[in-house]
Amino acid sequence: MMEVRDLLMKMAKRGITLRCGCAEDGLNARPNAAVTPELMAEVREHKAEIIQIVQGERLRETVAIRSERQVFNFARERFRRYGEGGAT
Repeated sequence: MMEVRDLLMKMAKRGITLRCGCAEDGLNARPNAAVTPELMAEVREHKAEIIQIVQGERLRETVAIRSERQVFNFARERFRRYGEGGAT
C-alpha cells in the first residue's frame, strides 16, 4: 500500500487533478485516461484522507481570497480618506 503523499505526488506527475465531487464522499479525477486501475485502487484505499486534504486546500484558498479582499477593502478605505483631505 502506497502512502497518501506518494500517491498524490505520483498522480500530480501524471497530470491528474483531484476534486471533491458533489456528494460528500465523492472524488473526481481528471483526465480519466491517465488514471490506471492500480491508481484508482490506491485512491479508493485512501479516499477519506484524500478528501480531507482536497477540502483543506479549498478552505485555505478561500481564506487567502478573503484575506486579499480585506486588504483591498482596507486600502480602498484608506485612499478614500486621503482623497477627502483627511490623512490618517
